Amino acid sequence: MKKMDLRWTLRLKRHAGERFAGSSQETSGISTPSTGLNADRQGIDTQSIGASTETHSDHIPIADNDDLYKVRFKKRRGMTKLKRSMRKARRWLNKALAFVGELISNKYATDEKIRMLVSLKVPDEDALEAARRAKEEAKLFRIHREQARVVELQLINVLTNLGFCHRVTHENRTQVKGRVKIMKVDVSPFAYTYHIKSVPYGVKKTDMSQDWVATEIASTIGKKVRHDLDLFGLRYTVEVGSTLSIPNFATFKDFDKMPKNMPPLAFYAGQTTNGAPVYRNLAEAPHMIVAGQTGGGKSNLLNGIICGLISRQPATTLQIILFDLKGGVEFDSFYGIPHLMRIGDDADGIIEYPEQIIPALKAIMDECTKRLAKLKKGKVKNIGEYNRGRHPKNRIPYVIGIFDEYTTARKLAGPEVETLLSTIANISRAAGIHFIIGTQYPKSDVLSTLISVNFPWRIAFNMPPSASQSVLGNWDASGLTPVGRAILQSAEGETYIQTPRITNSTIKNIIDAVKNGDNDIAVNTVDPEEIIEWALNTTGGALNYEAIFNQFSERISKHQVTDLLRSMVKKTFDVNGSLYRVVQPANPAQSRYVELVDGHDVMDEERGTLTRDELVTEEE
Repeated sequence: MKKMDLRWTLRLKRHAGERFAGSSQETSGISTPSTGLNADRQGIDTQSIGASTETHSDHIPIADNDDLYKVRFKKRRGMTKLKRSMRKARRWLNKALAFVGELISNKYATDEKIRMLVSLKVPDEDALEAARRAKEEAKLFRIHREQARVVELQLINVLTNLGFCHRVTHENRTQVKGRVKIMKVDVSPFAYTYHIKSVPYGVKKTDMSQDWVATEIASTIGKKVRHDLDLFGLRYTVEVGSTLSIPNFATFKDFDKMPKNMPPLAFYAGQTTNGAPVYRNLAEAPHMIVAGQTGGGKSNLLNGIICGLISRQPATTLQIILFDLKGGVEFDSFYGIPHLMRIGDDADGIIEYPEQIIPALKAIMDECTKRLAKLKKGKVKNIGEYNRGRHPKNRIPYVIGIFDEYTTARKLAGPEVETLLSTIANISRAAGIHFIIGTQYPKSDVLSTLISVNFPWRIAFNMPPSASQSVLGNWDASGLTPVGRAILQSAEGETYIQTPRITNSTIKNIIDAVKNGDNDIAVNTVDPEEIIEWALNTTGGALNYEAIFNQFSERISKHQVTDLLRSMVKKTFDVNGSLYRVVQPANPAQSRYVELVDGHDVMDEERGTLTRDELVTEEE
């Protein structure tokens, strides 16, 4: 075998040498004397040699002779089996190293890619991305599951400390024998929901579903906690990404969550720590002061209180008197509702002029005297007992008088307003007559001692330190932010709240429902005026669909944005005292935009309101 390999090697080398020799004569172009003598002695024609050489060089290029030698040497048995195996192993090793390097450097290096490469499939980037996300979600779920176990122990400890457990006392030692048991936990990256399986003996789930319990749990865990009690049982939901801070925005839509069994004069004041709703009963006050600078949220809260009361109570059980000394601008939308209490022959329940204030207060004073006489005759102490026991069919309605700007009424009508108001407030609680006064400048000469004593409840928005001192007795209301943030001061102390914002469209829907006797009220969380104000401050007046949805995505859906923008076209809106119209460009690809309306433009077609110039002309 070795002789055979040697013979083939010598033959190939000799053949290659002859080719190299022939090509060297052709390419060098130099003939030595010795070469010529040898050629002559052998009788070889050099011309024929050159021709034969040229003919051979046409078939095999000179530069490929070395490659030809190597190829033929490899094809023959010039390499042993061991060398071939080692060479093949090196090739596979290089491929394996390159594959490992690609996996390390590639951001989609997952088990899915290895399976694809092993099965000789072309890697799909979408499938690799989905596999990577699934792997990350599984890892995140394991982390949240471990965290949920820690929160579960904290939850059980808080409920135990609050007394929702079974304790046994033995030899002057108290030991916990029964704790709240949790059936299952729903874990997500956003919230942990704990389903209560059973409670100890003597504990009621209705007691565990109160707001103060959720607030105590939240203060310990450091996250917002919600509670739900229905046919499926009691659940506590811990919002993972939340904090205990007061929300920066609250909508009137949360008014729907008010329990149906709340007292007749209960109203929704806003949200406090842990997002817990704050409800107050005006009958407990019995009178309240709402103070704050312009734009702080005072008028918005008054509108929300009125809408909440008239939507919960019929006109037979609730009457309202509105004192609007701004020419009827603030309470103009409430004209025609059946809850307005008529005072005299000409009044329609809304007091707009200074000369109407004193007669209206005297009429309320007379009504209060008549009611007290009825209570005395019926041998009851208050209007609640009278309506509930003695005369359930002939109920006496509650009466609420609301001043939008008490300071203006005090200045225009004189000090007699203060005297009458303080007298009525002092004796009217039993008769079911209550007052809410709003003011922008709560100075000591306006809120005198007579008023302060009979108006114990206060809601203070952002105001200067001196005004805060007049309303709250401290400077806590100075610098309150954001808009709508207020301090509720009552017998329970001070509570920081975020008052709900009620939109103009929601007010209109509630009033229409009250007039038509419809109980279904459509509550809108975003109104056109708010969108226009945001667009003027942010996008230069352009009403871009995507930008609006990104700004108000937590309060409105995409199709609602589309419907709202379509309904705003060619309509005029009053924003911060200026009139603006929404314009639809001729090019559908362009966004709608807002333009300032000239004061001489005609009335708005849809709302039927006049411009300011027209109002002045008609008044003159």
